Amino acid sequence: MVNTIIFLYYISMKKISMNDISSYVSYGINEQKFFIKKDFKPANIYLEKLRKNCTGGYINIMNTYDILIENFPYINNLSKDTINNSINQQECVKDMIYKSVYHKKEQNLRFIKNECNNKVHINMVKRFITEINAFIYKHKIHEVFANKIFMHISYKTPFIGRVDLLLKSKDEYFQIEIKTSKVNFIEKNNASLFLNKALIEDSKEIKIKESFILNIRENKVIQEYQKPKKSLEKIIFAKNF
Repeated sequence: MVNTIIFLYYISMKKISMNDISSYVSYGINEQKFFIKKDFKPANIYLEKLRKNCTGGYINIMNTYDILIENFPYINNLSKDTINNSINQQECVKDMIYKSVYHKKEQNLRFIKNECNNKVHINMVKRFITEINAFIYKHKIHEVFANKIFMHISYKTPFIGRVDLLLKSKDEYFQIEIKTSKVNFIEKNNASLFLNKALIEDSKEIKIKESFILNIRENKVIQEYQKPKKSLEKIIFAKNF
C-alpha cells in the first residue's frame, strides 16, 4: 500500500520541464489563487522568480485564470450562484479525471471516484474518460500528465497557469483542456489554449504539436485549437503584459 502511494505521488509530481512548478505550487479553488504548498530551494531561474513573488504563502504573479476573466468577463445576466455552481462542477469533474490519471497503470485510464456522489458529475467523468482513452489510442500516447502548473517568464510580466492534461506519444506532445459548460465561448477557449501553450513551451524543452478543448456537452466533443487573431493577441498583451 505504501509503495503504491509513493508511486502515485511520483507520477503526479514527476517534473517534465524546468518551468514545471507543480511540485511546489497548488491552486486554491475557493480562493482562485495559487499558493506555495512545499518549501523549495531556488535551483533555476523559474524558482528564483517564484521565490521573489511570494507573500504569506500566496503567489503574487499574474495567472491565466485572471487574464482570461479580464479579457472575457462572465455574461452580465449570470448570477453569482450560477457562476460558482458552474466552477464547482467543472473542478469536481476535473478532480476525478486527475485522480484517474494519477492511478493510470496501463495504456487506458480507469474511472477513479473522489468523495463526490453527484451522479451527473460521475457520469460526465466516465464519458470524459471514454473520450480521453479514444484520444490515447488514436495518437498512440505513452504518458499522460494531469493538473500541471507551469510558469512563463519570457515576457516582461511573468505569469503562471494550470494545464489540465498533457499527453506524450513517442516524440510529440498534445494538450487538452477540460470544459463542462454548455456555453461554448470559442474565442475564450482558444485564448486559454494559446496562453497554456505559451506556458508549456517557455523553457524550450517541450513543443506542443496540437491543442484541444474537450467538452462532452458540446455536439463537437473535441475542438481543435485555432490560433487567436493578431488583434486578440494584441489586446491580451496590451492589458496584461
